[in-house]
Amino acid sequence: MGLWIAQGEVVDQLKRLFGDTHVYLKMPMTFEGHMHLGSHPDMHLCRIGETLFCSPMLWTQIADVAEGIYAGNMKIGAKNPCSPYPADIGYHIVEVDGKVYCKNPDEAVAAHIVDQHLQHVAVKQGYVQCSTIVLGQSAVITEDENLKRVMTAQGLDVLLIRKGYVGLSGYDYGFIGGCAGAFNRQLLFNGCIEKHPDFSAIHCFLKTYGYTWYSLNPTPLEDCGGIVYLPDPIRGQYK
Repeated sequence: MGLWIAQGEVVDQLKRLFGDTHVYLKMPMTFEGHMHLGSHPDMHLCRIGETLFCSPMLWTQIADVAEGIYAGNMKIGAKNPCSPYPADIGYHIVEVDGKVYCKNPDEAVAAHIVDQHLQHVAVKQGYVQCSTIVLGQSAVITEDENLKRVMTAQGLDVLLIRKGYVGLSGYDYGFIGGCAGAFNRQLLFNGCIEKHPDFSAIHCFLKTYGYTWYSLNPTPLEDCGGIVYLPDPIRGQYK
């Protein structure tokens, strides 16, 4: 059993795929009134190692489930994300192999980075989670050229793909990390990854690092703020 957190339609697709073997949380659409893309999970959640940080406003929605099963691995952030940028990027953090890539972390997240003696690698891209798919502790997929340069310099294997092939309502385009989530070394995509023009390269890259893939629906890829899976800490670890 695990906990899935995603936008409403994505949760419906996950339920059809996994049934009642998991717990599901639909991101509240009321959050959209608080900021642009407020119902996107990556605006409110970030993982650093086995610790998951959650915005205070999302914690009010997740507390009953989290306190029963997942609270040992969860911490509440200092502030809620809000408009305008960059006040909305506090939880856009990516941690790979003890190095934390972010631009403007939430105060509680920043303190945790220091307490855990992790290396903070500054990046230009504010929406780091949305812009990346992290594969284990050594590989990343991104459309962002600056992230490619920075992460490659840190020793990561980075696949740079073309931008503009992930939709995002109200914007010119979304990003690859915003339409994906990992479960047991399988990437789930909100939309059909086979329709991406760089699918062949993506497929080969996933195979190299021991990942499979699954498209939740046959439509073009759509940025939904990521698909978050939290395993029962007794039964499994993050992948």
